[in-house]
Amino acid sequence: MALAGWLAHAIHYPLAWMLGPALVGLLLAFGGLTVPSDGRLGDIGRGILGAGIGGSLQVQQFVVLAREWELIVLVVAYVTVAGGVGAVWFIRGCGWSPRAAIYAALPGGLSEMVESARQQGVDVRPVALAHTLRVFLLVSGVSLLIVLTQFVNLDQASFGTAGPRDIGLLLLLVPAGVWLGRAARIPAPSVLGPMIVAAVAGIGFGWHMTPPIWALTVAQALIGWSLARRFAGSTARQTWISMRHVVGQLMLILPVWVASVALGLWLTALDGQTLMLSLAPGGQAEMALLAWLIGADASYVVILHLLRVVLVVVGAGLFIRLALHAFGTASRG
Repeated sequence: MALAGWLAHAIHYPLAWMLGPALVGLLLAFGGLTVPSDGRLGDIGRGILGAGIGGSLQVQQFVVLAREWELIVLVVAYVTVAGGVGAVWFIRGCGWSPRAAIYAALPGGLSEMVESARQQGVDVRPVALAHTLRVFLLVSGVSLLIVLTQFVNLDQASFGTAGPRDIGLLLLLVPAGVWLGRAARIPAPSVLGPMIVAAVAGIGFGWHMTPPIWALTVAQALIGWSLARRFAGSTARQTWISMRHVVGQLMLILPVWVASVALGLWLTALDGQTLMLSLAPGGQAEMALLAWLIGADASYVVILHLLRVVLVVVGAGLFIRLALHAFGTASRG
């Protein structure tokens, strides 16, 4: 993991400490191999990120978000259109079964979509692989775009200056937050749990916390390694086929994403960077990390990604029924 991050950093690969290990996982999957991991390392990295975001939250941010009701409408419309376009592509263009296609196309959290698909008796392997590849390609592409257009060195950015007190709070808040997230069964628990705990500590008790630069580097590496782990169980053939399918999906939903960002600029007071990362079709922790590094509002990114996940999980059943009816009618016609 460390070697992969260092090599990526040496060649100036965007977001090297995260995407380097993730790229190793993808390459091993092409060779039919898997990454050894206990599957929990990513929780630590996402927890550091969540605690850092939560520690910076202010009451005013929640007030502003509550007034931006247009964002909710925008997210609902975006999820519906992007999910519909992706589902049609997987079904008509790739020959997927309708249920698997819908769970793979809906831009929700990987774990939430995989679990929902499993409960419906759907083969979760193509669903998990599609979500993993989409996140990897999306984060890689957005990182490269930021580096090329803004001349930002993402590996030299940090949360700010941190002292011994910040390190102590970090060691306390991250495990407490991860435990809370799992116990409460909230979406994206390893990010949202520490974020909530750190926000309560900061807003309620004035214990605002800034993770040091080494913690940010560790978080990137652990998130990247957990992303690499998600390729486990995929054969080389499955990976190649899914890569083509997911690239096609991204090309089709890219105009939807861009149009949604443009509409958000018109309807809301958010800036383009924050909207772009908030509406990205996957990768909550990764997009929040990018938001923090380039100076966008990471709290909006996390909250809007969470809103999208909740909408997808709650509305997936209805979406599937409508889609199955539509495709069933089309096939009979």
